[in-house]
Amino acid sequence: MTFLKQVFEKLAPAMKRAERKSAHGFVALHGAGSDTRQHEVKDISSTGLYLLTKERWLPGEVVSLTLQMTSSLVETSERRIKLQAKVVRWGDDGVGLSFVLPDDPDALPWKSLLQTAAEQSEPNGVLDLARLAKAFAFLSRICPDAAEDVMDLIHGGLTKTRMANAAEIMLRAETLLPRDTDDTRLFARPRTVTKILEDGSWAEEDWIQHMWGGLLATSCSKEKPDDSNKSFVDLFSKLAAVHVRIFRYACLRATNIISIAGPLSPAPVICMREEIMEVAGSRELLCIERDIQHLRELGVLEATSASATHSDHYEVNITPSNLGVHLYARCKGLQDGI
Repeated sequence: MTFLKQVFEKLAPAMKRAERKSAHGFVALHGAGSDTRQHEVKDISSTGLYLLTKERWLPGEVVSLTLQMTSSLVETSERRIKLQAKVVRWGDDGVGLSFVLPDDPDALPWKSLLQTAAEQSEPNGVLDLARLAKAFAFLSRICPDAAEDVMDLIHGGLTKTRMANAAEIMLRAETLLPRDTDDTRLFARPRTVTKILEDGSWAEEDWIQHMWGGLLATSCSKEKPDDSNKSFVDLFSKLAAVHVRIFRYACLRATNIISIAGPLSPAPVICMREEIMEVAGSRELLCIERDIQHLRELGVLEATSASATHSDHYEVNITPSNLGVHLYARCKGLQDGI
């Protein structure tokens, strides 16, 4: 008996039927272009959904769906979610589908985990619940052995907001990776995954969550997972939001210079007073300089001389180091540099 089966047996007595939520006002789109069909969503739970439809897909068939509000005309990630679901039953008025998770017995803890996550995070609505299901389905594919570690993380106090942030990180990583096939299946180490979700879920800004998603994506490999990305994850964990703002801006400026002058361009990234204040979101220069010094001490900015201050002039050097550029590349989901 595998370890994950043992975990599931401990969880199984506490499991109950997943609570169904009414999905009035939501539809599921299936197909593409002129063949797109719209089906009303009757209800949804942490395990699946029921569609009011005349379609009768075969049991076991995997269907690609896009969930959105009936009134949603704008294609935004906040208003719609694309996912896959497997047909499990027919009803008199429609079809029941389950969210796609692995079918093997070792996947049972993931189903329990998704139910627990949904209960503790109390998703606000249909799309929140669907996003959570899609995120955990992705995580179960890239790191099938992480169920117990993620369960510990949830029971350790992952709040509703942090759960939503963690889901955003997972979904961002999924968009950066190739679609799963037998030839492109990727895997990540459980310890690295939980570190990213635990630390990254504190990020309130979605663009910082996306950088964490890039780190999760680059922690996946086709061969046996290794710890090559661990140092980058540990390094990024030491940055507060203000540090990330400065670091990201420095790398954006630097990569623009590189694209124009070539990869060995020595041109420094210099900011004037108003510019660095706007980047940092602060008017306190002393605090900003301490934040910049922290980035230098971590090695992601070049160790340069102190800022130059004159009566009518101020400038500060925030040129990223080679390490910083490589970290930024990983945060964008790139393994081999920008």
